[in-house]
Amino acid sequence: METEPKLKLIRSEVNHIEIGDFDTLRTELNLDQWGGIWQPTKLKGVAKKPRTVTLEKIETLADGSKLVAQVEVNATVKYGNLTTEDQKVWYALIFLWELKARPVELHFSLREIASVLRRFWSQNVLTAIRESLTRMSLSGFVWKNAFYDRPAQETYRELRTFHIITELYIAEHETEGHTNKQACRAKFHPLIDCLLYTSDAADE
Repeated sequence: METEPKLKLIRSEVNHIEIGDFDTLRTELNLDQWGGIWQPTKLKGVAKKPRTVTLEKIETLADGSKLVAQVEVNATVKYGNLTTEDQKVWYALIFLWELKARPVELHFSLREIASVLRRFWSQNVLTAIRESLTRMSLSGFVWKNAFYDRPAQETYRELRTFHIITELYIAEHETEGHTNKQACRAKFHPLIDCLLYTSDAADE
């Protein structure tokens, strides 16, 4: 009797999503290697207030000199910082993108994301997923000596106005207070899209 394959999230410490149609989910290394991008969901008090998160790493180059790599994540006042729950929604999006043959523009529903994450469908789940997607589309990044373009084998000295999701459209139809139809579309940042496409070759 065949067992249902599990979806393994590589290069990440986030809990595995436990079901899927692929043995391995190709994630984007630049986002994974800077774990502090995603703030713990259960933060309380001052730490939970919207704030700019600045992450740094010091690298020693071949000539012995030091290079400071920095990532700055700018939160939105209304929706707050990116969280580890948002990260799971991000992985669910990549999963659906893989499942649908890697389209330039991903068409999906919030219910599909909930299904990938094995969450019971409810208004609270719908709202949480919608807010996660909104945070990812609005949170701005500044990469300094930090964003590595694998196909070009180049680290960008400075990359501004970077958003994980560059276009997001969520349309919902409600009947008697219940959402019964959705039409969602999303596009990833061109560099994210490119690096996800090339991750297969890099892992061979």
